[in-house]
Amino acid sequence: MSGLFVAFAVLSGLSPRPVSLTGPLGQPAYEAAVNSELALDGIDVRIERYFGVCKVMSLESEGFEAVTDDRTAYLPTLDQIPTQSSEARIASAPRFPELITLATAAAPDGSAAIEHIRVAGCGKTYRLNLMSKYVAPALMPKVNMMEAGHSLTTPGIQARTEADVVNQVQEDRRNRPDIKCGMVPLVYDIRVVSPPDSTGQWREQWDTYYCQASQTTEVIFTPSADGKALAIDGKLISSR
Repeated sequence: MSGLFVAFAVLSGLSPRPVSLTGPLGQPAYEAAVNSELALDGIDVRIERYFGVCKVMSLESEGFEAVTDDRTAYLPTLDQIPTQSSEARIASAPRFPELITLATAAAPDGSAAIEHIRVAGCGKTYRLNLMSKYVAPALMPKVNMMEAGHSLTTPGIQARTEADVVNQVQEDRRNRPDIKCGMVPLVYDIRVVSPPDSTGQWREQWDTYYCQASQTTEVIFTPSADGKALAIDGKLISSR
């Protein structure tokens, strides 16, 4: 990787967060945790994929979204997010379509939030999303990368959908013997293409890539009438 993103971009606009998010060490600890996550290679490669060669970028906080409902349902603890995702990448399942039973999350206590960060450069804009959580008696809050872009999924459903999308791309990959590399397909952008209708159903497009190949998967989310389950189905609409 070029390292240009880390070298030229400094996060701005991160206003003071409540102590329920920062923990006892306050805002400096929170900013350190956020900036540490932003420096990860996993974010760097997504930035480079989206922007290409772009030497000057800016990062600006778009604010935080407090978790005020069961946004962490199905995957209730922050520590499980990367574990579930990496295990699902390796496993032969899950596969579209799926029916997910939604768990009931504990009552929110203000200790979890989703940070939204706007990246701008070379005439393009991009959105990073981070899940932050403080759990006593730790001194530092925990911050973990979510998928980039705009999605209406909860963190847990997002991790499960990522596994479905990646497994579908891997199936397509078997029909492309011309592309040879060991890279696991990576989700680098998401967008909502149809907002929830009267039944609650909505559609998103998930962009992935590996080596020199790019793919787009359209995913359909359909909640049950009683709100206790979510059907997830998807199809590869572009492979190039």
